[in-house]
Amino acid sequence: MTSMPAAETGLLPEAAVMDLYRATLEPDAWRRILAILVPMVGGTAGVHARLDRVHPRNSVFLVHGIDLKYLPAMARSDLAEDLIWRELLARPAGAVFRSTDAIPAAELQANSLYRRVALPAGMQFALLAVMENQPQLFANVGVTRADRDFSDAEVALMREALGHLRVVRELEDRLTLGDAGRRRALTWFDRTGQAIVVLDRAARSLHCNPLAQAILDSEDGVGLRQGQLWFGSNAVETEFRQALRLAMTAAPGDAASVPRVIRVLRRKTATPLALSVIACNSAADRALLPEGAAALLLIQDIGRPRILPGERLAWLYRLTPAEQRICEALYGTGSVTDAALRLGLADQTVRSHLKSIYAKFGVSSQAQLIRKLANALWMTSGHGTAVPAADP
Repeated sequence: MTSMPAAETGLLPEAAVMDLYRATLEPDAWRRILAILVPMVGGTAGVHARLDRVHPRNSVFLVHGIDLKYLPAMARSDLAEDLIWRELLARPAGAVFRSTDAIPAAELQANSLYRRVALPAGMQFALLAVMENQPQLFANVGVTRADRDFSDAEVALMREALGHLRVVRELEDRLTLGDAGRRRALTWFDRTGQAIVVLDRAARSLHCNPLAQAILDSEDGVGLRQGQLWFGSNAVETEFRQALRLAMTAAPGDAASVPRVIRVLRRKTATPLALSVIACNSAADRALLPEGAAALLLIQDIGRPRILPGERLAWLYRLTPAEQRICEALYGTGSVTDAALRLGLADQTVRSHLKSIYAKFGVSSQAQLIRKLANALWMTSGHGTAVPAADP
């Protein structure tokens, strides 16, 4: 059975995600990204703009699929007078909308730039996404077409892609700004509520974010002393060292790089910590993480789950209410057994639902599903905050 195109399902293909990140490491990154994005969301042309409001000469304006003869008119236009640009510049980072959703057709027809460029260039309908909107910097992508407006599924696909595009922007900053960009990129883990420790090949901490520091400072089962992790249990420490050794010797894409969950029992709290050691051996890892990073330690407090945008996930992936609850519980706990315990279900019941969930997300393993759910934290601002666990 053939799969439906991404623009019809509203689901971002896994291969497209990898292509987006690979493109970041190329010298003409955004031209390559537009070439991937435009056909994926059903467009025929695309634009990427990065406006530096303090140093205008540093601004970037790139196009894909647009006749070069229209560029002078676009460059000479006053953005403050263009209806679509005014709407874009007023929207917050993360906004995704159709031009027809924001501006009535009659007003668009009266818009000077729309008449002079959009109509003759075949860009009547636009799907727009804001990646960044700060006092100094604005960045967006837009995809256009001539024959029809963009569907709800295409809007959903752009919204899902936007999370990855914003990460690409952070990687881009890391590549161009060096250490300052790297430090800025690492703050994305804080915003999604993920506790992390970056380790070098000697298992020393290169970076410990505030979320991880708060957990380790309690020294309940695990702690950080003079840059080295210590454990209250010899068995847990042995398991951690084995996982760390596997991560450090794994090649990119190796099955050994798939994290194994390590349980750390605590005396002060009934719920354990879940630790995952992930290999840092790809080009994207080297771009994002501190120099010398060999492994990334993810720490999850099972008693304080992250909030997923459950309703949006249910709409995007056509999840039943039961499947939505299982996704939320699985992401919050990290294991089928703990998810079942939280929901008051049998393990086998959760595993049975997972077969349908895997099919809807287009994944084949729990690790892939967790990764996709983690990506969902980019869908809206403010998600990923740790909250007290609800009763099952």
